[in-house]
Amino acid sequence: MDRLLFKFCLLFLVSWNPLSASPLNDPTKPIHFSSGSKETKKVSTEYQLTGIFFKQGKYEAVINNSLYRKGDYVGNNKIVSIDSNSVVITGETGTKKLSLLTPLKKLKKK
Repeated sequence: MDRLLFKFCLLFLVSWNPLSASPLNDPTKPIHFSSGSKETKKVSTEYQLTGIFFKQGKYEAVINNSLYRKGDYVGNNKIVSIDSNSVVITGETGTKKLSLLTPLKKLKKK
């Protein structure tokens, strides 16, 4: 039995080529992840809302990996409101609502 297991393992190692294997996907990578190429940054003008925090009675939003509060500017757009699940921005092109993919859950104090 040990000999059969050894042969199987040896056959597997010889037949497996790590260079031909497809790269593994990172399960922790954000859905709207860019590799940081200059081309992508020039073309993309979309805003991605990735988080909302409630701190000292006020909401703060994470948009494109930066922290913002109501009244701050994201590019040429002003943040008009932030609630538990969305951010409303307004600018030259009009008003846009950014929403979280997964709604924020409120935690109960113990």
